Amino acid sequence: MIRQGQPIDILINNAGIDFPRPQFGPDGIEEHVRVNHLGHFLLTNLLRPLLEASDAARVIVLSSIMHRLAEVNVNDLCRPLVGSCYANSKLLNVIHARELTERWCASNKEHDGHTGSSVIGVSVHPGFVMTQIFRHSPFRSWLVHRCFSWLAKTPWQGSQTVVYCALSNNLVPGAYYAECRVTKCNAQALDRQVGQAVWDASERLVKIWEGASK
Repeated sequence: MIRQGQPIDILINNAGIDFPRPQFGPDGIEEHVRVNHLGHFLLTNLLRPLLEASDAARVIVLSSIMHRLAEVNVNDLCRPLVGSCYANSKLLNVIHARELTERWCASNKEHDGHTGSSVIGVSVHPGFVMTQIFRHSPFRSWLVHRCFSWLAKTPWQGSQTVVYCALSNNLVPGAYYAECRVTKCNAQALDRQVGQAVWDASERLVKIWEGASK
């Protein structure tokens, strides 16, 4: 896509893992942060020129209601102050979408050498959906499928808020959505200083990650 230079109108960041306990790679980066947040963060930044080439691009980041149970440690994104590593990564998703909008939206001032664009971000809680998110935890996977599958949405049902955010003419930039409407999010995600700190820390971690992979 980058070689072809075609504009991107909609980018949906939906990669996700959930381990039963923290998992750190040889570069010191926790795997929930790496896959659920930094992968999205890096991909979105790499595709920024194509997003900005669109008339009105949208970046939709899949989060979870679990983000409300976390508190990000801005001094070390891989070690949350409160909550599980999974919940922490889902809070980082909400913060990412909000801070992206603050930095890239056309209504904002020039930032980091880039003029404002029409790119906005939102985060989405799809609901409890029967997916393979627990594939790294056989017991939890068995428990969920055995005892709670009747409560779960189908993948089609779980996709509806994502589709709404992709197509709606009334999207609120930077908002957190559930059941096709703006929903209350973790108060930490509304703190601009936290958003700036998370963005800057994410840039540093991506550089460490890229350096370790060479």
